[in-house]
Amino acid sequence: MSPSTYSPGQIVELTGFSLDTLRYYERIGLIEPVRRAVGGQRRYTQDDVEWLDVLRCLRGTGMPIARMKEFTDQVRAGDHTIADRLALLEEHDRAVARQLAQLEQQRAKVREKITYYRGAAAAQRAWADAAGAADGTDVTDAADALGAASAADAVEAADAADAAYVASAAGTADAAPPHRHP
Repeated sequence: MSPSTYSPGQIVELTGFSLDTLRYYERIGLIEPVRRAVGGQRRYTQDDVEWLDVLRCLRGTGMPIARMKEFTDQVRAGDHTIADRLALLEEHDRAVARQLAQLEQQRAKVREKITYYRGAAAAQRAWADAAGAADGTDVTDAADALGAASAADAVEAADAADAAYVASAAGTADAAPPHRHP
């Protein structure tokens, strides 16, 4: 059973909002003026907790505070604003979908880098093993040990090792080598 009211500290724990954020949201009208106990301490209700959960969702999905305030005002205005609230939330949902698509594209780049560095790490291990130096022999030493004419030849060999690694990870023998990026 939950208490009938919550202290500011309990609300911070329940919602993840800081005390400053709670006061700010109250000051700008995102939450109704909070009741106070006899000693003046704010006392939040279960309705406040539920509304703060809605605000957390909206803010967490990138809704600007001004739009949150618009939504809050519409909710308080009554049921005649349901169509407006629906339109606002549908617009926000489309913005969230665009953000997710952009994040997926960025994640794909991160994964490309992970694949590249896994291949580079495997190539380094192969060089170190070939040089008989598992203690981190540098590219030039590994090139010498492999009989490469130069560090550039060793880098070329690393690209081939990278491609082999990517191909084995992808299950194809002809995968293109990953980009050489820092």
